[in-house]
Amino acid sequence: MTAVFSDSRVIEGAGFNCKNGDTTEAGTTDSKGEMTVASGSVCTMSLDGFNLGITQPVTAQNSVISTMQLTETGQRATKRKNSGNGSMNYNARVSSLLQSVDANSSFNSYGSIDTRNVKGDTIPTDLLTNPDIDEDEFVAKLETIENNDGSSATGGSTVPPSEAEGNVRAGYESVAVHMAISKIKVLLESDITELHLENELADIRHLLESSDASNGYHKEALLAILEIAEVLNEPEVAERIDFEGSLFDYQSILPKALDFAFNDEAEIVLSEAKGTTDDIAELLFESANRLINASEKLSKAMPSESYILPYEELEGFTYQDSLAVQAAALQAANTISVMSAYQLGDDKYYIPQSHKVDELPAYESWYDYELQRYIVQPVILKNFESEYIQLTTDPVDFLNSNSTLLSLRSDNKYLNLAKQALTDSVPVMQAIDLERFMSAEEAEEFTKILTSLDNHLKSEDGDATPFVLDSEDGTYYANLHAFYDNNTGIDRNSFSITINGYSCRDDLGAYDLDTSKLLSYPLCPHDESILNDWGNIDYRKTQEVGYYFNENLGTHVYQDIAAVPARDNTEFTPIYDRINRVIWCDEDEAGNKVSCEF
Repeated sequence: MTAVFSDSRVIEGAGFNCKNGDTTEAGTTDSKGEMTVASGSVCTMSLDGFNLGITQPVTAQNSVISTMQLTETGQRATKRKNSGNGSMNYNARVSSLLQSVDANSSFNSYGSIDTRNVKGDTIPTDLLTNPDIDEDEFVAKLETIENNDGSSATGGSTVPPSEAEGNVRAGYESVAVHMAISKIKVLLESDITELHLENELADIRHLLESSDASNGYHKEALLAILEIAEVLNEPEVAERIDFEGSLFDYQSILPKALDFAFNDEAEIVLSEAKGTTDDIAELLFESANRLINASEKLSKAMPSESYILPYEELEGFTYQDSLAVQAAALQAANTISVMSAYQLGDDKYYIPQSHKVDELPAYESWYDYELQRYIVQPVILKNFESEYIQLTTDPVDFLNSNSTLLSLRSDNKYLNLAKQALTDSVPVMQAIDLERFMSAEEAEEFTKILTSLDNHLKSEDGDATPFVLDSEDGTYYANLHAFYDNNTGIDRNSFSITINGYSCRDDLGAYDLDTSKLLSYPLCPHDESILNDWGNIDYRKTQEVGYYFNENLGTHVYQDIAAVPARDNTEFTPIYDRINRVIWCDEDEAGNKVSCEF
């Protein structure tokens, strides 16, 4: 495959030594910055033998190698962090070196960075790694570098690291990214119902993955955003995760996800509960993995405040915007990972179902303004249709039919992944300018929560350094290390569950499944009079099933059935010895945990 080595422009004359198993390719990049390598290769890049750094595996999805993605060892950092070293970080030094020795710099700002004549052994060996020099000393070292003919490689014109990094960021824009963003904009402004969104997204991805000389980090950033959108569009994820505050009323979650990436008002929320069979759990697990990886890719593509996608269509997608997207992706990954860890039964209990009654005995009532009193009369509602959810209609049957409900799956991988997503999210959220999203007072409070969470997750003893959360109801202490462990987490075994059927309010009637389907919650129909002493409907004995405006009467007419709510007598009694391993509300004088009241 063909890969491209780029900085502020593509780099000509750089050495590459790429290995993938027993396969090795070596040579120098051509005038387009291109080199031919085996897919999956890890490459060491150099200038006439001077080591510039090591790449991640080169693939069709990662074929534009930016100097901002090189590392000294080739290993990714184990934890996310900002570059934090100002203008003298490692990658800024690499860019400074390349741009300073560029033979094309004085006459061709759109051509390659030409490094073909640099004499590698004149580059100071510690130029990229010496932590004890400032920018002036660094520039002085650059001026000692020679070409093969003994002339000055910089020609007396150096580019300091602080300027070089900015050149990488703004030196050129990607034609492919421009086209991709334009396509996304068309998507967001189109009638979504008339588009095959997955095909549209596949076309955009193909455009971005094409090997051209486009700005590498721009492409990588947008690919990461689209990857997040793709995952959130997966049916199993889309029906569990949703967005609020979107600027558009989309029917599909895919454009919502795209909109979210460029809209500060949108946020991810948890949809209504759904089941998790073993198959669904595996799909959610894989989706969570993809979200974490995509968030990591976006972090690497835009690692500091100096990075921006300077496209007019995006109104300038900044580093802060990228953090918000990363945090949201990790939040979604954490949510669906936790969900996949628990056995929540089959989706049939959660999916809305239709119910139809040919003839439903009911009562209609309205206020007669001429008679100045309420009128009540029996009526038969023909072909009455309703929608119900089995879980809420008959929760006792749901519990009886799911003996493993709320149990944790035996494999700890689901909770491990959820913990990883949470842990990864903390430094991302700590880097966010919170006052963009909330008041200064709220930001201060949230910062305290993040600090407590960070200290807790880094501690080895979760009891000694608990996560502390203050709320209007009091202070809570949590050991999240225990929560994300199958042996100590909260599940069905943390409660004593007693199923005692139903009881009807005021002892009227008995629970009936068909009647409960009318309103999707447990109901007891009865034959008692629904009127009070004044001849009006006693609303404690009825349930409203509908209403309409009657033109002839000039008023609203309400429709009720003779039924009362049924109480589910299932009792969940906390086993505090187990729950206290995860959450507690105080400590007594002896240092024992004091249970919270639920």
